[in-house]
Amino acid sequence: RQVSTQSTGLLTPKNRHMVKVYVHFEEKPELTHKLDVEETSSVEEIIKSFVSVYNQKYPENVLEAQKVVLQDSSKKIATPSTQLSKLTSEGHDLYVVKQEKTSKKSCTRSGCNKEYTDETNYDNACQFHSGPPIFHEGLKGWSCCSKRVTGFNEFLNIPGCTYGSHTDEKPEAPIKPVNTAPQPSGDVTLQGVEGGAEVYGKQPVKSKYVSSPLIPAPKPAPKVVEEEQDPADAVIPINSPCLRRGCNSTYQSEASRTEKCVYHPGEPVFHEGSKGWSCCKPKVLEFEHFLKLSGCKNGKHRFVKTEAEKKQETEIVCRYDHYQNASHVIMSVYGKNVSKDETKIEFEADQVKIKIKFNDGKTFTKDIKLSEKIVPGESNYVVLSTKVEFKLKKAEASLWGQLEACLLYTSPSPRD
Repeated sequence: RQVSTQSTGLLTPKNRHMVKVYVHFEEKPELTHKLDVEETSSVEEIIKSFVSVYNQKYPENVLEAQKVVLQDSSKKIATPSTQLSKLTSEGHDLYVVKQEKTSKKSCTRSGCNKEYTDETNYDNACQFHSGPPIFHEGLKGWSCCSKRVTGFNEFLNIPGCTYGSHTDEKPEAPIKPVNTAPQPSGDVTLQGVEGGAEVYGKQPVKSKYVSSPLIPAPKPAPKVVEEEQDPADAVIPINSPCLRRGCNSTYQSEASRTEKCVYHPGEPVFHEGSKGWSCCKPKVLEFEHFLKLSGCKNGKHRFVKTEAEKKQETEIVCRYDHYQNASHVIMSVYGKNVSKDETKIEFEADQVKIKIKFNDGKTFTKDIKLSEKIVPGESNYVVLSTKVEFKLKKAEASLWGQLEACLLYTSPSPRD
C-alpha cells in the first residue's frame, strides 16, 4: 500500500487547531494518505483533497469526488457538510469508498414520499409530518403543525415540521385523519385490494319493485379536454416534482419529459369517511391508502406551472369591514407589508376598484360595487402598517343601509 504525505491544500494559519488523520482507499490501486487539516474542515473538503492527490498519483485510474463517500472507522457514511471534529479524533482512520449503484427506495413518512438510496440517507435528510392529517370545516392540515389550507394540492405541499432519516418501512399503525364527517354506514364492505390499499364499496341492494325497461337516451359525445403540457423550450430545474396528481416522479434529465406518467386527471373526493378520486371508482377509508391509489390515466409528466396556476398562487383573500358617519364611509382592508408603490386604487361613482400588492408578491384584487353613490374626487386612501384605509365621500348625507350593492330579483310586470 502506498502512503502519501503530499500537501493537501487545506493549510490554515498556525493559530488554528490542526488534526492529523489517515485517509485510506482500499480498492486497487490502493493509497493511504496522511492529512494535516483544520478540525473544522468538512467531509466534502477532505474528499476533494484526497481525490486530487489520488488522481495525480494514478492518472490512469481517475476518481470523481461526486461518486465517492467518506466512512469513519465503523464504516458509517458521513454527510458532506459534517465537520471533521464531529467525525473522528486525532490519528484515526477514514475510508474513501466508491458509491455502490443501489436501487432507489421510496420514503414512507407522511409529507415526504421522496426517493432515496442508502448513500443519500443521512440524519435530517427527511422532512416529514409526525402527526395525522386533519380535515375540518373545509380546512386541511396536519395535527403536528398549525398551518391550515383549503386546497388539496396546497395541503400536499405543506412542508414537514419534523426532520429525520428516510425509511421504507410501513408504519406500525395507519395514520388516521381527524375528520368530523359521519362514518360510512354498515353496508360498506371490502371489495378487494388494489396496490396495497383496501378498496371499499356498497353492496348492491335488490329492489322488490320491478320496473319496465326504459329506452336510454343517447349519450352526448364526451368532451375532449386538452391537458396542459410543458413548453418544449422550458428550463426545468433538477428534482422538480411532477405536477400531475398521484405521480411522485421528479425531473432528472431530458429523458424525464418522455417518460410515462400514471396520474389522476380528476379531483379528490372525500365523502362520508371514504376517500378517492372523481376520475376513477376505487374508494378507501384510510388516508395513507388514498395516497397510494394508482393513477387511472397515462400521459407525460408536467413539471412547469401554467401562468394561470402561478396567478392563482399569488391571489389571496383579505378581510375588510367599514363604518360610517354623516359625510363619509370609512372602509378598511386588513393586511401587513403592503407595497405602496405597486398598490392601485380607482374610485368611481358607484364602485371602488382595489388591487393591493404585498411585498411578498401576493395580490388582493376586488371590485366593490357600492350600494350608494360617492364623490370620487373627494375620496382617498392611506396605507398603514396593518391595513389599507379608505375614506369614501358620500354624494348625499344619508345613512347607508349596507356597503355593497346586492342584485335584487324583480318580478315581471303583469300583462294587460
